[in-house]
Amino acid sequence: MVITDENEDTIDYSKTPDKVKEICNNWFLKCACIREVLPRIYLDLALVSCHRFLQKRVQQSDLMRLAKMIRGIAEPLCATYTCAYLARVGYAINPNIKDYLLLLVEFAYKHYTIVDKNGSTKLSNE
Repeated sequence: MVITDENEDTIDYSKTPDKVKEICNNWFLKCACIREVLPRIYLDLALVSCHRFLQKRVQQSDLMRLAKMIRGIAEPLCATYTCAYLARVGYAINPNIKDYLLLLVEFAYKHYTIVDKNGSTKLSNE
């Protein structure tokens, strides 16, 4: 869950110490080095609100990038939960941005049609 500060607009992130920026950037680089898709997505989602220390706010391109990364998850149920988590984090960051949600809905619909047509080895048909 993303915790937001009600006084966040009054905080001047341009005065963030260089050490904080260096540590924050280091974590983003460590996250990019993770080879497995799912742990990288979840760590990136946990750190996405830290972009404010580097560029003041989370860009829409960051949420779109994460939504596109979710398409790499092959397991339908896991992908659906990850989509829901991204929607929750994105809403907490900026409720007005909706483009990444459209991409998630399109992806979920494609997953549903494939699973409905072919079935899934993880889901029972009962």
